[in-house]
Amino acid sequence: MKRILCIAAIVGSVLAGRDFYKILDIKKNASPSDIKKSYRKLSMQYHPDKNPDNADAKRMFQDIASAYEVLSDADKRRKYDQCGEECVNQPEQQGGGMNPFGDIFGDIFGGGGGRQQEQVGPSAKLKIKLTLEDIYNGREIPVTYYKMAICPHCRGSGADNPEDVTVCNDCGGQGVVTETKRLGPGFVQQFQRTCTSCGGQGKTMTSTCHVCRANKQVKNLDELTVFIEKGIADGHEYKFREAADEFVNVRAGEVIFKVHTLPHPTFERSGNDLKTTIKITLREALLGFTKDLKHLDGRRVTINRTGKITSPGQVEKITGEGMPVYEMSSDHGDLIITYQVELPQKLTQEQKDLFKMVFQMGG
Repeated sequence: MKRILCIAAIVGSVLAGRDFYKILDIKKNASPSDIKKSYRKLSMQYHPDKNPDNADAKRMFQDIASAYEVLSDADKRRKYDQCGEECVNQPEQQGGGMNPFGDIFGDIFGGGGGRQQEQVGPSAKLKIKLTLEDIYNGREIPVTYYKMAICPHCRGSGADNPEDVTVCNDCGGQGVVTETKRLGPGFVQQFQRTCTSCGGQGKTMTSTCHVCRANKQVKNLDELTVFIEKGIADGHEYKFREAADEFVNVRAGEVIFKVHTLPHPTFERSGNDLKTTIKITLREALLGFTKDLKHLDGRRVTINRTGKITSPGQVEKITGEGMPVYEMSSDHGDLIITYQVELPQKLTQEQKDLFKMVFQMGG
């Protein structure tokens, strides 16, 4: 008897197929956003480009892709929950059969029964504010934002239980009904209209989801990690696929983060160069000076003008102390310094003597 039970368990596991929830490391009540987050994380971890000689990683990457394909689709996930992977893989019987030439002629002539173009939801554009330090050093920034997500309870059906969703009897699940109108003897016109029983959904439900109230969507707080590369330009855009609002039977659009650089108290960016102004006294302008300038990475850059005369508005360029060059971060632009001499309203005797000495030196 034990042996029979063991064999039955093995057969059952084979029929059920792979455990997609275990593969994505999520719970069975995971929301679409949780599924997407886990998929992004694991697909990056097991991507073949990162594991070129690892057969196990390649196999895992394929399993992750299969799991996401099923669990990210509300209908496929419902079937999977009912009887496993085998149910998902079974082809659906649809009326009218399949046109074997539809895809071919559709691709050639641009329509006529071919594949329907996948619907994509609207993109969401968000602003990400960065400091010059962020752009100079590079960093990872977690960003949280609100979006509409498929209801985690009904998974987009709108009903409280999966059993309460049935195919519409009036349209047979098509969402439209065909009506015939007699125009005269021997003349008949056929036309389609949206099914009023199901509102064009092809399905009816006998209960209402207590979480989303049949709206099929709920407000959800999501999080993405934006990797700020060194030297990116102001206005640079980071795009995340399928991260915007979720809709039933529609692929989510992109979330686009646009970089906005905040003003800096010391530096101003000009392409790959950095500009700054240093104020000096009249004494420093005439006799020279040494100053330390704190850079964007915390280093001290020494400005040495000992024994040099500095004119008001004079500009000095320090090579290689500007911004990192985008995608070539070992290269840098230049640091351009403008000197501002603070001139006194009246000269003291010491300052007059200083002027005389400088002029004598110049003579």
